[in-house]
Amino acid sequence: MEFEAYLEKANQENKRFIRRTVMKLRQFWWLVAASALVGIILAFLIIRYSAKVYSIGAKVMIENSAEGIDPTSFLFGDQLLGSNQEVVNELIIIKSYPIVKKTVLDQAQHVHYYRTTTALERVIEVEPENSPFAVETIGDWDLDSELKFDNPLRVEMSPAGYKVFHGSQLLIDLTEWGELASIGEFGLKLFRNDEFTVEAENLDYFFRVNSVESTVLFYQEQIKASIVEEKSSILNISLEASLTNKEASFLKQMLNNYLESNLQEKNQGASNTIDFINSELASIKDSLKKIEGRLEVFKSRNQISNLESEGQRIFEKLLDLEEEKAQFQLRKKYLDLVGEYLQEENGDKLVTPSSFGIDDPSLNSLTENLLKLETERNLLGPNSKGEIAGQLNARIAELRKSLTSYISNISSSNDIQLGEVNRRMSLIERTIEDLPVSEMALMNIERLHKLSESLYLLLLEKKAEAEITRSSNTPDIKIIEGARKLRRDPVKPNKRIYYGGLLLLGLSLPLAWIVLSVYFDRSIRTKEEITEALDIPFMGYIANASGKSKYSVLEQPKSRLAETFRTLRSNLKYMAKGEGAQVILITSCFPGEGKTFVSSNLALSIASAGRRVLVVGADLRKPQLQNDFDLSNDIGLSNYLAGASERDAVVQNTTQGVDVIVSGPIPPNPLELLDSKKFFDLLTWAREGYDYVIIDTSPFVLVSDSTALFQKTDINLLVLRSGVSRRDNLEILAE
Repeated sequence: MEFEAYLEKANQENKRFIRRTVMKLRQFWWLVAASALVGIILAFLIIRYSAKVYSIGAKVMIENSAEGIDPTSFLFGDQLLGSNQEVVNELIIIKSYPIVKKTVLDQAQHVHYYRTTTALERVIEVEPENSPFAVETIGDWDLDSELKFDNPLRVEMSPAGYKVFHGSQLLIDLTEWGELASIGEFGLKLFRNDEFTVEAENLDYFFRVNSVESTVLFYQEQIKASIVEEKSSILNISLEASLTNKEASFLKQMLNNYLESNLQEKNQGASNTIDFINSELASIKDSLKKIEGRLEVFKSRNQISNLESEGQRIFEKLLDLEEEKAQFQLRKKYLDLVGEYLQEENGDKLVTPSSFGIDDPSLNSLTENLLKLETERNLLGPNSKGEIAGQLNARIAELRKSLTSYISNISSSNDIQLGEVNRRMSLIERTIEDLPVSEMALMNIERLHKLSESLYLLLLEKKAEAEITRSSNTPDIKIIEGARKLRRDPVKPNKRIYYGGLLLLGLSLPLAWIVLSVYFDRSIRTKEEITEALDIPFMGYIANASGKSKYSVLEQPKSRLAETFRTLRSNLKYMAKGEGAQVILITSCFPGEGKTFVSSNLALSIASAGRRVLVVGADLRKPQLQNDFDLSNDIGLSNYLAGASERDAVVQNTTQGVDVIVSGPIPPNPLELLDSKKFFDLLTWAREGYDYVIIDTSPFVLVSDSTALFQKTDINLLVLRSGVSRRDNLEILAE
């Protein structure tokens, strides 16, 4: 039963809370509407005067490499990733520091242009083509070399030149257009923009120069690169900016630099090969010229032009061995070159074995993949961190280790084969000693000539092959959609978010105030709250008398206040006990709840109906009745009960037709006086001479003066004031 009673009480509280919330919402609907309107107006102003930010984007496709799967991927167990791993790498490379920095310098993105507006006197950034001048920075603008001014620099223009100001401070005096100027240690040039078409009257123009370093870092954070679909090789490249032309141009140039970088990466091996062959050709060409000179001099002096048949046979056989030896020596030179490269932490100029005529698919694949991975790492930057950089470094380390082991094995085999060729050449060289001296000398010279000539031709052939490879290479990147504005409407400020958010905020603030004020309001607001807690008759409402005269019942008989007292007067008839005068006691729980106000105005309302009324001020602790009737409180009820005055002396007549016995001076023993026989005799006398006797008493919760009179009266009225009387008091009243 206790639990059911608890649930019933909780349900009543919930219903009461909802009812009071709805009532207060009806009362303050205008506040909710005004707050919502303010939110909409604020959203409009923010959207109207905020800088519009648009989304600029492009799409590129990473084409599958013709090289197939990287053999080193088997070392890491990710051979099934295929080209997807390569696509993930490209997400990092496309916004890497070298590419972004080159684009910033190409487009002069570290220079910003501004102008004033015709409304609100604001300074806004404008497109470079909408500035009447262009700024060219001179020198290396690194992180520390930045024009660190609070505001952009203002340019004062004229046909003769320009001046630059920071506020009112002159930084650059009159300088001709295109002439070098300086601000401190920073050099720059200003040029007239012949394509400028915007009307410049009454507008001020400004510029700001940021460091290249900070601009690069800014764009690396702003550029977003993502894969369109999980298994696709198409990338979305985008950034958000308020200057669509400037940022679209930047994104377009960045993609061009990205394609150029990708092509350079593919051509790296061929370029290294061509550089190496050029250096070898230079030395072999010099040697070949010297040998040709020696051969010509020898034939001229010795009158010999050809070898005899036996010498020719030995020469051809020895020449074949020389060519075979040259191949092994070239192979050894290449292996030593790769070994030196692998010993360096960040070596360069790695050449593929095919450039040396070495036909080894495994060695060729390992070197090409190492060259590719190290080029990708260089694009990321030497200090790059993160998962992609870590994977690249791990694969490079494993690939270097595998290549070192493979080089060691084939070097041993090459040395054995080279030793065998040298042994066979030694056997043939012994037979040369049997030839005439002149033939032997001619054979040696021609052998050197033929060897150098064949090596020279071989290198020329390999150089041509490398140049053909380099010229026929195309990027692995294909631009599907060029840089453009992705949507007509700006992404910032978002109209839906601002209108919806501020409208919701405008509604929620007053609603939250209403809900919280109702939740924490413990005062009594409705009749139901009283009738649900107390099992006593409800006599009626008294209208709000704020700002009214204290005689409103008489002065404004048609007012709502007067009508509520007439209703109360009528309801009292149904509570009357027997015939004769009715003694009505009026009290409250605490001071300030309106008991004296009700007492005086109820008396006036009854008197206006032609009844004789006596009002007794029985609040002997904090009397207020005399103020409502403009009477003196020098002699009153306390004097009579104490025996200091006669009964007729304490009854005062008023012009409103009501007799009043005020409280009189505050006595030291009010409870004893009110509970005395003399007070009972006073009531007996009053019943005989009046139709109604109204007793204004003290609040009964604070003191027990009122409770002593409850049994001596006919009707006891309890006054509860809306918004003042607390619901907690109802429990006390119920007890």
